[in-house]
Amino acid sequence: MLHTDPPTNNAQNGMASILDKVRVKFKAANGRVREGNVLVDSGAGTTVIRKDFAKALGLQGRAERIDLAVVGGERIQQNKSRRLQVWISPLSLKHTKLTTRS
Repeated sequence: MLHTDPPTNNAQNGMASILDKVRVKFKAANGRVREGNVLVDSGAGTTVIRKDFAKALGLQGRAERIDLAVVGGERIQQNKSRRLQVWISPLSLKHTKLTTRS
């Protein structure tokens, strides 16, 4: 899950984050590159990306419904998701492929 640009100090909307944040480079198959922040959740079974960020990279993928379990046991069904592929890397290294959803 991504935070806003530019980088912040692990706080959003006045609340501190318990997840680590890493600044990385994203690269789409079309060659577009953009920097962004990633919240690292080692217990997550799904990787997600904001829709506006995916659009900025020109990412496209097949439509797919996903079900998410969030903190507190709440379940969220997202019917308008898409399965995407994007490459990520630290700001100074080559890209690694990541499959994600928006």
